[in-house]
Amino acid sequence: MTTWTLWTGALLVVIGSAALLRRRVLVARVLWLLAALAFVAAGIGVLTTAVISLPLLLALVVAIVVTLVLVTATIHPDRTRAR
Repeated sequence: MTTWTLWTGALLVVIGSAALLRRRVLVARVLWLLAALAFVAAGIGVLTTAVISLPLLLALVVAIVVTLVLVTATIHPDRTRAR
């Protein structure tokens, strides 16, 4: 279940970034919030299992880092064009 939650969160991040690039700010923020909740749920799933899976924990960390980079890169597209 945790792997599917990670994939769902990643898909929500990508769709949210695409929505932001199409000037749908509210939709992007809602999708990013849902993605963050999915990552939190995946993190709780990883930490509450009897045996912590190192590859799954690594995938969770990578997903969060990539999400932060993608959100940071697309959060203010007008500011980069104005310079």
